[in-house]
Amino acid sequence: FPFNAVLATQERQHLLWGSAAALAALWSIGVSLEGDGLRVHMLGITSVVMLVGLSPAMITGALLMLLYSLAGLSAWSMLAVNYCLLIVVPALITHCWLLLIARIPLNNLFIYMLGGGFIGGIVTRISLALLLYTMGAAAGDNSLLAINADKYLPWLLLLAFPEGFINGMIVSAMAVFFPHWLRSLDEYRYIDRRN
Repeated sequence: FPFNAVLATQERQHLLWGSAAALAALWSIGVSLEGDGLRVHMLGITSVVMLVGLSPAMITGALLMLLYSLAGLSAWSMLAVNYCLLIVVPALITHCWLLLIARIPLNNLFIYMLGGGFIGGIVTRISLALLLYTMGAAAGDNSLLAINADKYLPWLLLLAFPEGFINGMIVSAMAVFFPHWLRSLDEYRYIDRRN
């Protein structure tokens, strides 16, 4: 984690705290299906990884998970599992997706905005849903994870397009108005390239 770089400028500190506040607001808009305590909500972690980078996004997510547990919105016993499934895995999927997008030889800003933000959000949501379903299948038919995976998989897949839309919208707005805020954006490649 680049502590010195974050502490050097207030803008980076504001981006980290603003990302945590935005994720908290996004996660508070969720629904609990059939009242069993599990909530379905948008992740938004794709935008945070593109905005602040991989390791700062994980630190931001850790702070968010601690705040959620303190507020009673998540059980303390589920802190590590929720952190891994809602922060670490989606952040790593997004990071790998951005590395793949960077290998595309075209220097078009829309490839970054739509490919990284919109399609990256969809890929992250679908990959996470398939991971949860695979974990449920591996746990056995009578396990709580398998029962919830079967019940929630259609909803998680249904949320893939809105996840991509929200992340694509945020990344597109940032790339147009504040491109220097996006840590993953190579401005010289996509914006300021010389022929």
